[in-house]
Amino acid sequence: RYIPRFAAMANGKRNTWNWLAFLLPWAWFASRKMYLYAAVSGIIGAAAELLTLSFTLSLEQSGFSTQQYANFAQLSSAMPKLPIIVVIMTAIGILISLALRIFCGICGDGIYRKYVIAGVKKINAESQDADLDYHRRGGISFLALVTAIFAVQYLPVLIAGFII
Repeated sequence: RYIPRFAAMANGKRNTWNWLAFLLPWAWFASRKMYLYAAVSGIIGAAAELLTLSFTLSLEQSGFSTQQYANFAQLSSAMPKLPIIVVIMTAIGILISLALRIFCGICGDGIYRKYVIAGVKKINAESQDADLDYHRRGGISFLALVTAIFAVQYLPVLIAGFII
């Protein structure tokens, strides 16, 4: 799946759009065994989620139930009652999350290409059994994908539970 993209990049096409890297950057990096990138994007994603979580918690503390979120009129009437810092924190969280996702959607394949090329060079230079090492380092990690999704999805809620 990636070889045609990598070939296009090598022939001058700069970036390609990657929907999975856009939707779940930390999970995509983890599935591709790029664990440092997964950790960094996961920390940024969790921090953004923590910032936006203050909005939900403030609404609930003011008596607004989660079932009312679908009713835009009720939601907009509750907005003026929120402290300005909550609105600012929520906006910052949304902007951070959106910036991270757009960056990963645009640059993810290029980052992955550099990671693969560096890995192949390392295997070629150091390996006694290159085919075995290609097999070990290649492919995806489904366990890492699922772990990253759950970690970033639920870790901010757990952290907020201890803070509040």
